Amino acid sequence: MLRSVLLSIIILCSSPAVHSQQLSGTVLEKESRKPVDMALVRSFGTDSRLLGYAYTEQDGKFRLDRQDDIQFLTISCMGYESANIPIDAFQNNGIFLLGCSTFRLKEVVVSSKRIQEKQDTLVYSVVGFTHPQDRSIADVMAKMPGIEVKTDGRISFNGVPINKFYIEGMDLMNEKYALISNNLSRKKVKAVEILKNHQPIAVLRGKNFSESAAVNLILEDDAKLNLTGTADIGIGYNGKDHLLLHDNRLMTMLFRKNRQNFSIYKSNGTGHEISREVRSVRLQEDISQTQQKSSIVNTPDYMFGNLPQERYLYNQTHLVATNHLEKTGRHSTLRVQMSYLNNTMDNSREDVTKYVNIQEQDAVVEQFF
Repeated sequence: MLRSVLLSIIILCSSPAVHSQQLSGTVLEKESRKPVDMALVRSFGTDSRLLGYAYTEQDGKFRLDRQDDIQFLTISCMGYESANIPIDAFQNNGIFLLGCSTFRLKEVVVSSKRIQEKQDTLVYSVVGFTHPQDRSIADVMAKMPGIEVKTDGRISFNGVPINKFYIEGMDLMNEKYALISNNLSRKKVKAVEILKNHQPIAVLRGKNFSESAAVNLILEDDAKLNLTGTADIGIGYNGKDHLLLHDNRLMTMLFRKNRQNFSIYKSNGTGHEISREVRSVRLQEDISQTQQKSSIVNTPDYMFGNLPQERYLYNQTHLVATNHLEKTGRHSTLRVQMSYLNNTMDNSREDVTKYVNIQEQDAVVEQFF
């Protein structure tokens, strides 16, 4: 009996010593008094040497081993102000309050490169070269270094005409790519790829070197998969010549992985020659070369000088075209292209000659129409 009583006394006397070997408490948010989960509690000795650490539980409670040389404790948590507690001021099983803190993030500027080079491919960012007045992708491409877009729609890279014009890797337009480059909205295109030294014939790739490049348009996500359309309508009246002016365009586009379609109806009566858009690239090159050769032996035409074509050309042009490309196999495709053009043009000319006398007064005025 005496032995049991002595054992009980020893246990009671040793219990406070056991509890005194641990530091415990509860961490709460200062305003709401809600428990702070995963707060870091650290104990430091002399010379700010880390002695131990613990994390608070979901109820905000923590337990930390006590050592003789502890000088102070710190309590920290993201989004809260840190607290430093000297060991002399620490109360075991006490409540410790943390106030909320805010901090300002540094300004981050996200920018994309205007031009990137990936092996034999140059990638132009459309956003990096776009101006507010640009409508078609051709308007943007004309500003890209190394790319030249001629008035008849032909595209050259470093002075050499391109040999292919792809849309998402598919040759929809063949040699009539001016129709889509002049009418596809620049908002539908994410990037323009220049495939340098491109060999359009698959069996000759790696065997026959090409000096020409190809263009590949990378479309925005909203331009893929779904059928999209655009309508532009413009009507005016020329009171002097009693002419009804019009500039209208209706387009439908479908760009899928194995199928592409581009259809357009376009009418113009403002002097713009849209008939060039349905001509093949080779025909445009033949016309250009013929004009250059004939200018050597023929006298130049001074009828209109440098006057823009829209100032003297009266036209009534209606264009309907559809282009469809179906991928039937791994290396085979089916292309259907149809176009109808009704183009009536008339030129208007007016010459005015003035004769001035000695007093610098207009004496005679002659006009020819």
